[in-house]
Amino acid sequence: MVVPSIANPFFTSLVVNVEHVLAQRGLQLFLCDSRSDPDVEAQRLKSLVSRQVDGIIISPCHGELSSEAVRASAATLPVVQLDRFAMDTQTDWVGVDDDAAQSLVMEHLSERGARSAAFISSELTNSSTELRRAASSATRIEWGSKLVTSGHNSASTRSSDGFQHHPDRQNSSRRSGLRRRLDRTRRVADLPLIGHRGDVRSHNIPSPSCATLR
Repeated sequence: MVVPSIANPFFTSLVVNVEHVLAQRGLQLFLCDSRSDPDVEAQRLKSLVSRQVDGIIISPCHGELSSEAVRASAATLPVVQLDRFAMDTQTDWVGVDDDAAQSLVMEHLSERGARSAAFISSELTNSSTELRRAASSATRIEWGSKLVTSGHNSASTRSSDGFQHHPDRQNSSRRSGLRRRLDRTRRVADLPLIGHRGDVRSHNIPSPSCATLR
């Protein structure tokens, strides 16, 4: 199994559950951390193929740069992409319905009276981020809210009625930066924070109210 970062709580949880299921079937899990680097990821995949493992589960670290290595591995072994997927690859994929997820997020904000929302994410380098941003833009029309979208360098420079956080390898740094900006915002109590997959936790960002989408 290859994941972008074992330090990310989401991937840690995935690894634990995958290992548990495999153990029940008498299989062992070899875990690799790609360090969110396509070159490292390619090396890890080659190593697993050379060891003649039964199959590979991977959450690609990059939507485009991971494609070649994933295709090469899939030509030799069964490959399942998990959560994220690389472009132009033909493998099984298990992931989230991002359209439905973003609709739930926007519905929640609308019910709270939010007039605008900001989508805070990593750079658009993986399928998960790209799909969620696209879904956010689509669902905002349905709920009649203004969506402020931006990359991770400037996502929280404009205040809004709701912030949405997307985790990646810069999880902790983005949380810290968001918290610092929110601390300088006089209306911090009016800024609900919504995260995906349980990665936004109240002990990390105690001051606005937090919700999570699982």
